[in-house]
Amino acid sequence: MSYIDEIADAIGRQIPAELIPDGDVAPLFRIYALLVLAKGERVVLEDVHDGWAAWISGQDPSHHALKPLAQLPAQAQQSDLPYLDAIRTVARERNAMR
Repeated sequence: MSYIDEIADAIGRQIPAELIPDGDVAPLFRIYALLVLAKGERVVLEDVHDGWAAWISGQDPSHHALKPLAQLPAQAQQSDLPYLDAIRTVARERNAMR
């Protein structure tokens, strides 16, 4: 398993199963792993949504939420919060191990 996949798996373990989207989510969690490496705890909600948007573009290019975060209703914006928390948690854990 690569270091990217290890980080992606750590993020996935932070997310309740009922919140994980259908389909092949390995690429999504690899994008989130990149956010851990590139931004760490400084990651923001827009980063998470943009990562999801990159992934969903290949899964469902007509998805109703495939637009910038600021253009989504507040409730839709909040759906990215568990992922933001998971990414920050994994980043914090990685920093603590250094």
